[in-house]
Amino acid sequence: MALQLKYQGKNREKTADGTVITITWYGTQAECENMLASAAINSTTAGLGRLVSAGTRPGEGGFWEVYYKYSTAGYASGSSVTAPSTVVGEKSATMNCSMMSTPLEQHPNYKLNWNHWLAARYKTGSAPSAPSWWTNQGASYVIPSADQKTFKVLNSNTELPQSPDLEGYTWEIIDTPAMPGVTSYDVACYTQTEKARYRNYSDACAAVKNRANKTFTSAQIVNNGFTGGNWKGDGASIAWDGEYWIATFTYTFSANSSGWNSTLYGAYT
Repeated sequence: MALQLKYQGKNREKTADGTVITITWYGTQAECENMLASAAINSTTAGLGRLVSAGTRPGEGGFWEVYYKYSTAGYASGSSVTAPSTVVGEKSATMNCSMMSTPLEQHPNYKLNWNHWLAARYKTGSAPSAPSWWTNQGASYVIPSADQKTFKVLNSNTELPQSPDLEGYTWEIIDTPAMPGVTSYDVACYTQTEKARYRNYSDACAAVKNRANKTFTSAQIVNNGFTGGNWKGDGASIAWDGEYWIATFTYTFSANSSGWNSTLYGAYT
């Protein structure tokens, strides 16, 4: 049978902090315990308030009862909010975002002409114009063999070859950087911290060791809208809270859409 609302099972009381509403259902013991297990303490329900406690107890006629107790204390929004029900895992998660300086060449839209000079070699007349590849090719581009004697990409204008050269050709800088002086750019660096509890110190240590410097997929860590990359375990600590060994893990999201380099970093299994 499905859980049924108990007759006169909705009670309201007034306290110094606000109104407390208790709702009671009845059913089998298993049904009541399942509903208790799903109780999202601290979540809020419109018209009721914040769920502050829940419990089960034997009822009449062989049935069991499960009750949810709501309070309006500290509840002013009037809307429903779902909160996690545990003190570890999702509820313990905290997010931090900082900026990380990254070489300009790693920018997904990087072009050679952002921070390089282009030199051209000629013998008579005007210097040749910049080729088409100069403004639309990235860091890994190799100058075509047909252009290698005519053009040079320079890191600095001081690298300009001696002019005229041994064959009587003149070298001249024909284009300057589109972003002079820019060597890096900021990338958002996201870190998420989560907690997990263990019954003994050795298990907590093993968990830290298995996650350190390993990449994670969305199955192991809540992505919360982060796509096109992955997370890597970058820090951890272990402390005793009086009941469990609490391991705190810190994960860093990859700065580029391809994720952390799989050759350098193994995956958590």
